[in-house]
Amino acid sequence: MPTSMFKKIAVGVCCFCSVVCEAQSIAQDFEDIVLDLTDLAEAYISPAAEGVSHQTTNGWFSTAHINNQPWQITTSVQGNLLFIPNKRRTFLIDENQLRNIKVIGPETSAQAPTSIGGDNTIELEGNIGEDQFSFDTPEGINENTLWQPQFQVGVTIPYKTEVILRYAPRVSVSDAKYQSFGLGVHHNLSQWFNFFSDPSWSISTLIYYSNFDVATAFDDIDLVLGSMNAIESDSNAFGFNLIGSKSFKHFTLFGAFNVTTSNYNYSIGGNGDELLTILNAAVENINDNQTIVAGNFGARYEWDDFAMFSSLSFGEFQNLIVGINYTFNTKSNFTLN
Repeated sequence: MPTSMFKKIAVGVCCFCSVVCEAQSIAQDFEDIVLDLTDLAEAYISPAAEGVSHQTTNGWFSTAHINNQPWQITTSVQGNLLFIPNKRRTFLIDENQLRNIKVIGPETSAQAPTSIGGDNTIELEGNIGEDQFSFDTPEGINENTLWQPQFQVGVTIPYKTEVILRYAPRVSVSDAKYQSFGLGVHHNLSQWFNFFSDPSWSISTLIYYSNFDVATAFDDIDLVLGSMNAIESDSNAFGFNLIGSKSFKHFTLFGAFNVTTSNYNYSIGGNGDELLTILNAAVENINDNQTIVAGNFGARYEWDDFAMFSSLSFGEFQNLIVGINYTFNTKSNFTLN
């Protein structure tokens, strides 16, 4: 074979290898960016999801006592105020924990706002092959609290048990939106123990399920193949309360111990079907569970068929409930001694 032919083959092989290597490098860059973005997305949205999850633990009850008359209906209108702790307002971006994305400037790390943090931003950059891109991290809501109205309806059934439905409508704060609904079953335990001879003391248990959705939008982050501009957490919570109360005529003091397990399911929105398919396939791997342990105490005042109450829960977050109940004294022939 002529020498010139060998040279042509060698050049062709080199060109082919160069193209393959470049394609592999681009593929690796893209994979690294996807992993970086999903990690950053989780760190950004999870504090808001966890805060709304904590809101679902409070306000289900205002006493451990449950009427012995079935089919009584109690309606409740509540205001739920969540206090945002400083430690959940920012998260650390550290180049040593990222694969491709870097902080622009001399620093290798920075504190970026979470979705419930401030309105400052951090400039980041990355590359896909020779294509460079840069973007600002999304802003937070820049508020100290999250407020949400809640509406509940409870119906007593036999054996001093109450079934509760709750609905919290969608609320918008800056570019964040959140809402929830749930179902609870409240059961009086005092009736099963002879040593509870004093009717002013009661203990009960409550189990509940809540579904809550948290979504935030931000300016487009352009990533060559498309852009991302929203992160959402569609989540579920299962909770258990052990409740105790002491009544003083029209006035009641109550407290509770609560354990809630939440499952967070994240998704990313934006433009570019191929990009979003890859990002959302990757973000499925960070869907996780969290167990919240919280305490609760409060007071209730009754007059006629009305009751006003307030309760404070405390744990990773703190939130305050103020509400008013109205009980429809429906008649029933079913009584349980």
